[in-house]
Amino acid sequence: METAQINLNYTRIVAPFAGIVTSRSVDVGQLVTASNTSSTPLFTVTDQSKLRIYVQMPQNDSYLVESGMTANFTVPEYPGRLFSAQLVASADAIVSTSGTQEVQFEIDNSDHVLKPENMRP
Repeated sequence: METAQINLNYTRIVAPFAGIVTSRSVDVGQLVTASNTSSTPLFTVTDQSKLRIYVQMPQNDSYLVESGMTANFTVPEYPGRLFSAQLVASADAIVSTSGTQEVQFEIDNSDHVLKPENMRP
């Protein structure tokens, strides 16, 4: 009688950062083969200790973008609470189709209060 072998090497996730599994594409008990060439990842691990906020700044206001600037914002989950994020990158160019300049802010979320889908500038 032949015995089945179970590979348990994939029961532990190892990543170069501490994170949280935020999505998965397989269910418990589902067969996963090493030869699967699907472009869909089995799961997604995210580090939510710092979050990025992408803002499309209207061209008329693009002159306001300065190195080191901060932006304040609120989220519906915490009415009346003001959060502050710092500018980390700017496209320094206007997208002709939208007439906006993309700017990127970062917020320290080490307390994990904010969730990525809740970010609304």
